[in-house]
Amino acid sequence: MKQFITYLLALSLSILNSFGSSDRYWVNGSGSWNNTNNWSLHSGGPGGASVPTAEINVYFDENSFYSDQQTVTVDGHAECASFHWRNTTRKPILSGNKRSSLQVHGSFIIDDDIKNLFPGKIILSSDYQDNVFHVRPEMAGDVIFQGTGDWMLSNSLKTKGKVETERVNIQQSGRIIAGKGFSGSAAQEEILVLGSLP
Repeated sequence: MKQFITYLLALSLSILNSFGSSDRYWVNGSGSWNNTNNWSLHSGGPGGASVPTAEINVYFDENSFYSDQQTVTVDGHAECASFHWRNTTRKPILSGNKRSSLQVHGSFIIDDDIKNLFPGKIILSSDYQDNVFHVRPEMAGDVIFQGTGDWMLSNSLKTKGKVETERVNIQQSGRIIAGKGFSGSAAQEEILVLGSLP
């Protein structure tokens, strides 16, 4: 009986921990953002975790893809706390349609040379300080900074779409922000260095 109670307690704690986890890892190769089969509680773990919300960090890593050019498709609206794409191989693709949006409430990092075909809006919405924007590939759609938080650009931001800011502080330290257009709120202090796409 004591072993059975210990087992139930351990099982209960495991279940509670899985619901309370603030991280999700992309697994099982190609798939839709909204498919639970592609989200795990651990790198390389089994799929079936809940789809990320505004409070959950997402990670794409060496255990996310198992063959070349597998695709992550954002259809509709997707969101997460921070977005981290590092150490992937096999040249994965980020895709979706122009009506889709990806809203990130923390740092946005793509440190791999992925093929970025996502033409929807990237909405970087945070009221926190010290958010990092570090994206190696060129963005394909509009990039919108909103909220009262700070964003530090660790490299240049290049997009085929527009760049918009709404009441945020962007620290670019000489980095170039390049796109089809730029707009900011009337109260936005002009601290951006604008450039054109090469």
